[in-house]
Amino acid sequence: MEKEIKFLFQFNKNNQQDLFVRGIIPELNVRFVFAQLKEALKEIRQLQELSIQAQALLGEVIMGAFLLTSREIKEFHEQIGIQIHSDGVIKRIIAFANSYGGVRGIISPPDAEWEGELHQGKGEGILQVNKFKMTSKKIYSSAVEMRKVPFSKNIEEYISKSDQVNAFVGIFSLYDKYQPQKPVEIFGYFFEALPDTSFDQIDALANFIQKTDFPTFFQTLFYEHQTNQKRTFHQQYRVEILQTGNLFFYCDCSLEKIEEVIFTLGKDEIHAILKEEGKVEITCEFCKKKYTFNENDIQKLFMKKNNL
Repeated sequence: MEKEIKFLFQFNKNNQQDLFVRGIIPELNVRFVFAQLKEALKEIRQLQELSIQAQALLGEVIMGAFLLTSREIKEFHEQIGIQIHSDGVIKRIIAFANSYGGVRGIISPPDAEWEGELHQGKGEGILQVNKFKMTSKKIYSSAVEMRKVPFSKNIEEYISKSDQVNAFVGIFSLYDKYQPQKPVEIFGYFFEALPDTSFDQIDALANFIQKTDFPTFFQTLFYEHQTNQKRTFHQQYRVEILQTGNLFFYCDCSLEKIEEVIFTLGKDEIHAILKEEGKVEITCEFCKKKYTFNENDIQKLFMKKNNL
């Protein structure tokens, strides 16, 4: 843990962008992803006015969603959504990430603070993972019990129970609750055994994880890829980098999606709001953009939806 935290200070002195690296270790028959999250999380905090602890916990869940996209990198524009409903100080967390690095999320209540370790804020509850397949337009959902353990452990247990594959997840957050002006930094890694991985390879992977200084490993991989060095090795294993990129905040809200929400609410409820407020105003939870409709807008919307 100390090595991960120390590295985050050193690495971000020269790198302001949120980075990720995906690749495989052929000899161990595993794929991996390393990622850091800082600038995008800072933007989310400013939009939603989060407490420092809420920001860090949301950051870990967003990181978990992004790490899970690595399992489907052959699927064009894979998107993962994580929903958490818990009995802790934090009642709800929603996070989305796509395989290209776009992330967003919300947490409730946004100003929550608590004593103890970060994961204690979420307590116990339900962890639901939604997989959005953009090419096939299908959504796959599964849910598992969420225990009061670090979130990376929850992700490992989800993978084990839902897909029964061997995976190793590490998510680390760096923050100081007494200095909320300092940015929160999240670092994550994910290893997954590919099909036909032997027990000996899994044991070797576990040993590799135990002995590896991951932050230095990540820094070396990214530097070698940036400088086009052809030899990428770590200790006795050859590493092949498949993809590098950046994490960034994005929101996919649109006028069309908001109109669909209004239509779903129904004409009676919408007209009741119009009568009381003189307008209908909907604010996106993620980016805080406001969409405002007057009576004429609503009339045109329902005529369009009803093909009149």
